[in-house]
Amino acid sequence: MISGRVTEASGTPISAATVTALVLPSRGVTGTTITDSTGRYRIGGLRAGAYRVRVARIGYAPKDVDTVHVTSGGTQTVNAVLQPSASQLDQIVTTATRGAEPEKILESPNQISVVTTERIAERPSATVVDHLKATPGLSISTGGIAQANIVSRGFNNAFSTSMLMLQDYRFAGVPSLRVNVPFLFTGTNEDIERIEVLQGPAAALYGPNSGNGVLHVITKSPFQSQGTTLTIDGGERSLLRGSGRYAGVVPGDKVAFKLSGEYFTAHDWEYHDPNEPARFSTTDTRVPTSRRGQPVTRDFDLRKYSGEARVDIRPGENTELITTAGLSKIGRGMEITTTFGAAQVRDWSYSNLQERFRHKKFFAQVFYNKSNSGNDNALDDKGTYYLRTGIPVVDKSSVLVGQLQQGLQLGPTRIVLGGDYIATRPQTAGSINGRNENDDDINETGGYVQTTTALGSMVDFLAAARVDNNSRIEGTQVSPRAALVFKPAPNQNFRVTFNRAFNSPAAFSFFLDQYSGSTPAPGMPVQIIGNPPKQGWQFARTCGGGLGGLCMRSPYVSGLVPASAASTYAGIASQLVAIVNSIPASSFGGDAQKAALVGALSGPVGGIVRALRPTDAQVGTVLVDLNTSTPLSGPPQDYAPLGANFSNTFEIGYKGLLGQRVHLDGAFWIQRRPVDPTTQIINPGVLLNGQQLGTFLGAGIAQGLIAAGQPAAVAQGTAAQLAPAIATVLGRVPVGAAAFTNSLYDQPYLVFSYQNASGYVNVHGVDFAGDVLLTDKLTLEGTYSWLNKNVIPDAPGATAQNPFTANTPNHRATATVRYADEPKGFSAEVRGRYMNAFPVNSGVFNSYGINTPVRYPSVPVNAFLDAGVSWRVPSPRGQLRWSINAQNILDNKVPTFVGVPDIGRLILTRIQYAF
Repeated sequence: MISGRVTEASGTPISAATVTALVLPSRGVTGTTITDSTGRYRIGGLRAGAYRVRVARIGYAPKDVDTVHVTSGGTQTVNAVLQPSASQLDQIVTTATRGAEPEKILESPNQISVVTTERIAERPSATVVDHLKATPGLSISTGGIAQANIVSRGFNNAFSTSMLMLQDYRFAGVPSLRVNVPFLFTGTNEDIERIEVLQGPAAALYGPNSGNGVLHVITKSPFQSQGTTLTIDGGERSLLRGSGRYAGVVPGDKVAFKLSGEYFTAHDWEYHDPNEPARFSTTDTRVPTSRRGQPVTRDFDLRKYSGEARVDIRPGENTELITTAGLSKIGRGMEITTTFGAAQVRDWSYSNLQERFRHKKFFAQVFYNKSNSGNDNALDDKGTYYLRTGIPVVDKSSVLVGQLQQGLQLGPTRIVLGGDYIATRPQTAGSINGRNENDDDINETGGYVQTTTALGSMVDFLAAARVDNNSRIEGTQVSPRAALVFKPAPNQNFRVTFNRAFNSPAAFSFFLDQYSGSTPAPGMPVQIIGNPPKQGWQFARTCGGGLGGLCMRSPYVSGLVPASAASTYAGIASQLVAIVNSIPASSFGGDAQKAALVGALSGPVGGIVRALRPTDAQVGTVLVDLNTSTPLSGPPQDYAPLGANFSNTFEIGYKGLLGQRVHLDGAFWIQRRPVDPTTQIINPGVLLNGQQLGTFLGAGIAQGLIAAGQPAAVAQGTAAQLAPAIATVLGRVPVGAAAFTNSLYDQPYLVFSYQNASGYVNVHGVDFAGDVLLTDKLTLEGTYSWLNKNVIPDAPGATAQNPFTANTPNHRATATVRYADEPKGFSAEVRGRYMNAFPVNSGVFNSYGINTPVRYPSVPVNAFLDAGVSWRVPSPRGQLRWSINAQNILDNKVPTFVGVPDIGRLILTRIQYAF
């Protein structure tokens, strides 16, 4: 047995320190525990032999004690004194091993960053995002005080799902939408132990949807954080936040519990989207009656409450059972979506229930997350709704997850193996998933193994592999990983890694079935329909005629008809006056010209035009991509069903401590990644050939007028004047849309759907972090991230007008000067943040005018200056802390994404009392 006590140099006990016994010479972990509130620990069950004792605690430099000899039945006492550390590299983390065992960042074959509980306590904030703005590699776009998207190493989106977000090892994203909404976090700032950010691919352990990294919020154990904490934050934008936390231990020291909760309110920065209508539709039956015809107004107030309860049971030193229940509810808020524009959030709740069990190196958990957007049905007007259409968002989806993991030590090799089961159950009351509502479940299973072998004293080799299956995707997904770590000295780490990671489509990519609210073609609404799983989209080609027998549906004739002029001309000609009236006068050269054409079509010429019947030989048809108004060169191609998207990443990294004053962490990475699955109108419009139509109409109008008694010269002159004008109108208006065989395609919809990535692009970048301890109290910290290209017009399927974009800047940097006097409890920091300008192409939010009547400008340069002060005020009882934090103190008002408000200054102050 090994036992002892862990303290600071002053003798103050350090609780929650991790103490690990590593058998020598293999360095395999044979026992681990954590210190209690008095700093004491005990590791039992050790065989006789030589051990290294490693002691680590967030915020302190870890300490190794060599060599400790344990005799059979004997006890060795090992006390440790830890020194506070300013370096990230000295921190201990668990995310990289998925909780199998703690490891020092300096020794990990991953690029990992940590935000400590001390930093979190010092900084008043609205959400956890505010603590991550100086994290290397992260790209953060904010849509206001509370709305934010976070991705690792670029490639962001308006509705980002590419980074796996966890809270205490459970998923923290909205279940079926899989989007990360930090404002829905069920815990409180005061309850966060640390935030770990794993940069780059993590699919070999975490499976689907961790291809761009993992963000893990880990909360405090009630055993190591007893007492009561009361906090109140206030500041600009009418922001007010109050929270409370209590943790205690039941007599007997086997059971501990904690309760936490908060209430938040503020008034967000205001923004009015030019692509939202002035009023909601008066005729759309999908809009609740009370909202039809009403002005479109945004509610800029924010309101949220949340709470969590947790019980920890520790029947023995190496066993724990943890039960957690949490709830958060956004009473008022805003969230932007890639496909539908902004959503006005009302009464959106998120709840979870989790059971965790750990015994030595065995870990198991089951958790259940559920979302509720605030609407009971598809016509409820009380909850969340889209601002572009007024249509309610109904989401009562859930996810049930079971996970098992076992750690082993075989000689010099550490092994982690495990498996996952994920059951996603969308429930949208026929709104989001429409006609797919009764067939939209997804089941995912996966298994993995990771080994770390010591190849001598300076080299470790890591190998991992994972296999996954998704019930809606054909085949299996395999994610291998390999890493070679060279440690020439205890404080130096060089690594070379390879990862193959994947992301699987979210449920909405398969099952969406919803009206979009806008259309580039009269009479043909845009219906957003997911790509049918394992089927894809096949065009109907059984109608004969030209264009390969392609069928179409048209608003001017019922049923499936050939994509020809003969099948639709009569219908469109009968509505010609109404069509002309719906087109702006500028298209005709002015009001007078438009009025003249309407007058002519209302008279004898109109009757002649309506009576004509062109053949396919006389007037052909043209297929046009309605996303770009570009004619197709041939028949359209079918769309394959969605599959997983794989990326391959090579990385070279270095982490090191140069003396005890300079700490560096850098990575250069190269990635072959798929072009993001595109979302656009997938069936081309069918247009009449304008030139042929003009010739046909000219002859027909002239013959009709001559037959009515007009002189030939007059009739031919009238025809020469009117035929081109009519042909121009009819040649610009789609008469139909290419039809699909899918049963959901039962109307002349323009289908907006999801396609597989059409190819791959190669990108590379650099992520760097460093800190210099100028004095014992003064630290200079810096980060820099570079992406070689964020606009890729030559990517497969992309064009200069519709390029593939990373939606992030090429250059991101932060610089922080920090002063901390720990004995006096005082700290202060000044931080600068910079990112260069960049364009965005993310669904309806883009800088290229794609499917948006009003073009959004690109994101300008972001340059912000932050400052903060925190002071633990001496108090005879408990601990009193006062803090103030100013983000963007110079009030440089600029947006961080398109379609969101300019982000201005936000000054917050905090009073916190712990006892």
